[in-house]
Amino acid sequence: MFILSENIKKYRILNHLTQIELGEKLHVSGQAVSKWEKGSMPDAEIIPQIADVLNVSIDTLYGHKTSEKEDIFEAIIKEFDEKDDNRFDKAYQMAWLSALAAFSPKSVMELIGKRSPVITKTNGLENLAQLSSKWGYMIGNLTIDSQFMMLVKKHECFKDLVMQKEDYVSLFGLLASEKVIDILLFLGSLDKETYVVLDVISKNVGLSVKETKKYLDKMCEYHLLEKHKLLSEEAISESYTLVKDGFILSLLILAKEVYSSNIMLMNIDDSFSK
Repeated sequence: MFILSENIKKYRILNHLTQIELGEKLHVSGQAVSKWEKGSMPDAEIIPQIADVLNVSIDTLYGHKTSEKEDIFEAIIKEFDEKDDNRFDKAYQMAWLSALAAFSPKSVMELIGKRSPVITKTNGLENLAQLSSKWGYMIGNLTIDSQFMMLVKKHECFKDLVMQKEDYVSLFGLLASEKVIDILLFLGSLDKETYVVLDVISKNVGLSVKETKKYLDKMCEYHLLEKHKLLSEEAISESYTLVKDGFILSLLILAKEVYSSNIMLMNIDDSFSK
């Protein structure tokens, strides 16, 4: 039964669940889940529930490959080819459809019939969609040339999702500076992982080297930029690039979407999924 144990652990992790969280969904203790993953056999009556929570078939859970219901994770992975230049577009379509299904599984086909999950840009207008329900909310741009999505699960405590007031005031105070935005837009316009020396940034934003250095150091302090030292025969110089996690670019894109005037609201209440 070690295959069953390995698969319970494998699909629990793929579903981003801790042992305690899986146990709560199955009405057992996290310790019971831990024992299953170490080789203990779950009761036969609970196996179907485990499969449902982990989004796999019972056959997949046991390691059988004859099930007509293919493992959802393996099926998604098979849809992608490293040689396919359009695989990001496909991933975005899948993410959008998954978000619709998460909000209202029974009505997702009806929504798709009314509006394509990904829309080509028309008349220069943006298509910003918002979905909301008691489970969470999603905001995303549906145009092919401006794909963006954020899916947030609602928490019982709003404070769990946000920073302290002082941190927001400090961060947005920094971003309110025109020169900081100039620096972000300049570095964001360059090729990925391009490191730019201080003098070049200074010339592009129209500031003295000393003033530019102050802004750059502050931006590094807030993890908006990464700083690297370049060694040459003449001297050691500092170079800068945007942080690789993409958070600041995501924030700039979200700000653009929020600023957009063409917002399509899609509020899904309880009655819509009945």
